[in-house]
Amino acid sequence: MQRLGIGWLSWDLTHSAIWVGIVSMAQFMPMIVFGPLFGVLADKLDRKRYAIVVQCIQMIIAGLLWLACAVGWMNPWVLVVLCVAIGISSAAYQPLRLSLVNDLVPRELLQKAITINSVLFNSSRFIGPALGGVTIATLGVSATFAINAVTYLAILWSLTQVVLPPRAESSPSRGFAGDLGEGVRYVMHTPAILQLMLVAGITSFFARGAIELMPAFADAVFARGSTGLATLTTAAGAGAILAGLLLSRAGSGGREAWLAAYGSVAAGLVLALLGLTDQFAFGVAIVALLAFSTTLCTIGMQVELQSTVDNRFRGRVVSLWGVVTMAMPSLGSTLMGWLAHWRGAGSAGDLSHVTVACGVASALLAWASTGRIRRAAASARVPS
Repeated sequence: MQRLGIGWLSWDLTHSAIWVGIVSMAQFMPMIVFGPLFGVLADKLDRKRYAIVVQCIQMIIAGLLWLACAVGWMNPWVLVVLCVAIGISSAAYQPLRLSLVNDLVPRELLQKAITINSVLFNSSRFIGPALGGVTIATLGVSATFAINAVTYLAILWSLTQVVLPPRAESSPSRGFAGDLGEGVRYVMHTPAILQLMLVAGITSFFARGAIELMPAFADAVFARGSTGLATLTTAAGAGAILAGLLLSRAGSGGREAWLAAYGSVAAGLVLALLGLTDQFAFGVAIVALLAFSTTLCTIGMQVELQSTVDNRFRGRVVSLWGVVTMAMPSLGSTLMGWLAHWRGAGSAGDLSHVTVACGVASALLAWASTGRIRRAAASARVPS
């Protein structure tokens, strides 16, 4: 709901595709700068206490979003500052969220747990936009932010009920910078993990970057406003859920990596189709397919990564994975918004042309990498 509110507010304040991209980048660019640093902490600190502190900070930021809108302080620059704060706190929480799955289930159930977690995570993309569209249309954006702030109480209560197993022996500390460098070297010298991140980065930059521009598509291309945005985002959530369910039935033996590799190619082709239509019903179907294919890619590759990574480096590796899957979409949306603005002030036609070009580029780059992903899936997985 909060992301929908921020996306619509950024468009409503500016009616500029480039501003929508800037606001998206403000939320996710901190993941690039701070994510790996917080990954070091995730490998060293008590994860439960760390998670509770971060969620308290995120609840405060959500309250500030509501306050700024309620009292009339909101403008594009205030929104960017608050989004930067959201981005920093998200960078702190991302490695924890991904690491906790491995802490809570036995290894033989890890693939199922990751896919179920993703289905639940993406269900929020289905339910949240639907509720957010109603509250924005009837109560306003500030009410949407207020509801989101209150829901953090449920998250905090849930975290207090979590019981984690004793932490496994970690590698000897080499200082903060040394620990970070050790994690980066581990990724660079593990070809299976490096190739997974490469292809996930391609899909996240282009295809998921377009999903971040849904406010501009909803209003400038399809002329449907906030209700159209809710419909498009809900369709994306539904496509993502279906992809998660498919992966949960894929079994083992590398089939999820095969689906992920070709899902990345399909994402580029579907993205090009999105740029070729201005029909809303067709656009809804395309957005659902786009989310379906990108989710096949990112979840399938996350299963492979979590099954391959050494536990001593898990927090640092998944923090780098967060940079790829969470921050790259914002960079992609910013580039697409800037190109559309540069071509013609972000008009519907210019946005569509840029989308087609980015879709073709994404499909070609992903296709060139599918062989590498199949070889990565054949790599031996390390014991926990």
